[in-house]
Amino acid sequence: MSKRVLSTLLLFSLFLSLFSITTQAATPSQDDVNKIVNGVVKKTKEIMTASKGTLTYDANGGSGAPEKQTFIMGQAIKISTVKPTRNGYTFVCWKTEKNQKLYPGNTVKCNNSLTIYAQWKGISFSLDSTLVKGDQCFLSAKTSGVSSSVTWKSSNTSVASISKSNGKVILTAKKAGQAYISVTSSDGYSFSKIVTVKAAETWQTGNYYGTSKIKLNKNAGDAYIKIYNYNTKGKLTKIDLGVQLLDEMGNVLYKGNIKSGSSLRLDNDHSTYIVKISYNTYGGFSGVFNSLENKCGSWAVKCEKNCYIA
Repeated sequence: MSKRVLSTLLLFSLFLSLFSITTQAATPSQDDVNKIVNGVVKKTKEIMTASKGTLTYDANGGSGAPEKQTFIMGQAIKISTVKPTRNGYTFVCWKTEKNQKLYPGNTVKCNNSLTIYAQWKGISFSLDSTLVKGDQCFLSAKTSGVSSSVTWKSSNTSVASISKSNGKVILTAKKAGQAYISVTSSDGYSFSKIVTVKAAETWQTGNYYGTSKIKLNKNAGDAYIKIYNYNTKGKLTKIDLGVQLLDEMGNVLYKGNIKSGSSLRLDNDHSTYIVKISYNTYGGFSGVFNSLENKCGSWAVKCEKNCYIA
């Protein structure tokens, strides 16, 4: 029950008490009593049936926003003192869609349901937590309320180095290991992430099925592979091999003959290629290498540049 209802009931009780303890006072008529009772009941119904609204807190990229609050429209409501958090940022205040700033502990009068949004001051950036040797990523800082002049740093440049080219900041995964990548604004706000670089598998061999899945390094440009055939004695041959390139959906992108030991370019139009290799000239794609004695030989795929075995 609200404070207003309790106050009204207390006043009514006090009124009745005054009549009961004062012998000289005139006894109230039944009509007077009925008017008081009806007034209390009416006021109670008005309060109980008043329209209610909801105050919703949106963390706006953060977490830990206060729970929703229910209020009676037209009455003041107190902004929660609970503050959300966000990695790399400092909470400033809440703001309405009409750009009214509200701070924890403030009171606001609402005539409708309301959503308020957390406002932040700080810096951050996006980066995959795992990269493969040879991957390249473009780094871009997201700033809010701080200087956009920033400095980038890698804690281990032998694992992940940072460079600039044509106005872009580029991170290059150089070898297996871990490094902290950080960015700092000129006014002292900073943010960091750890990145793990995995070694790249660059060779694949087989005796029967000549199929290899190749992934291109991120943002590294066109890739190159070499395809080999070895006879049953393990010696490299110079025969022509039938090669077929497919995308991940199985669509044929290229088919033709190349000589064992030759390079093949993979355009960066696709992130993944399926390479199928056939003995002799292109056509059969039996997936089996047959030597002149009709015995199985072997095949090998080497990733030369900007790619690795998936």
